[in-house]
Amino acid sequence: TVYGLHGALGDEGLSAANVTKIASLKSLISVADAKTALVLNSRIAELTVNDVEEFLACDQTYKGLSQTIQALVDVTQMEKLRSEINAAVKDLDDKKAASAVKTALETADKINIHNLKQSDIDAVETQYNALTDDQKALVTNQGGIAALKAKLKAVVVIDMIEAIKIAPNKVEADKAYEAYSALTAEEKVQVSNYDILEAIRKDFAAQSSANSNGSTGSSDGCGSSVSGLVGVGALMLAAAA
Repeated sequence: TVYGLHGALGDEGLSAANVTKIASLKSLISVADAKTALVLNSRIAELTVNDVEEFLACDQTYKGLSQTIQALVDVTQMEKLRSEINAAVKDLDDKKAASAVKTALETADKINIHNLKQSDIDAVETQYNALTDDQKALVTNQGGIAALKAKLKAVVVIDMIEAIKIAPNKVEADKAYEAYSALTAEEKVQVSNYDILEAIRKDFAAQSSANSNGSTGSSDGCGSSVSGLVGVGALMLAAAA
């Protein structure tokens, strides 16, 4: 049967050695198996270095065959291409892994700063650290991890400033400024409401200066009283605001 099929289909896609094998194995394989070998030989013969998916499909098909049918398949072209295909597959895998981390970083960066948790950052960092060096080189936004950590520290200062904005208090304003000063340059950038703290501190400084000028003004009773009233009025206005 096999011999007759081979005679009908010819030697296309088969090496001389495989033609001989078909003749010697004609009693061991079926027509369907012979067709499988012929079709696979044809697919393999057309492979190029750009046919990554087809190469993998042929390789998987070949490995799924019995040893008897494998003996009829010429894998010379596959072996010639294997190193280049493996490099291409690695490149695709690297890009896929890096893309997943880039997406995770972008997603975490979109989380509202007040909802951001340490666990969110840990998850992304663990995913990044699991990459190979080649894959890490493809993550162009890896600095986002440091930015996320900066946000987490900055939010403490942001909340302090928001509280002071509602109820201005010099002691708390000084504490907020100390906390801000302790941040790194990258963390300070994340404090989006620092201008509010700066304005509040300037107001308190102006009030302090006004009070100081009032206490060192005219030595006559009238002058002292007027200066004192101005200072008290400024403080009352600030408190009311």
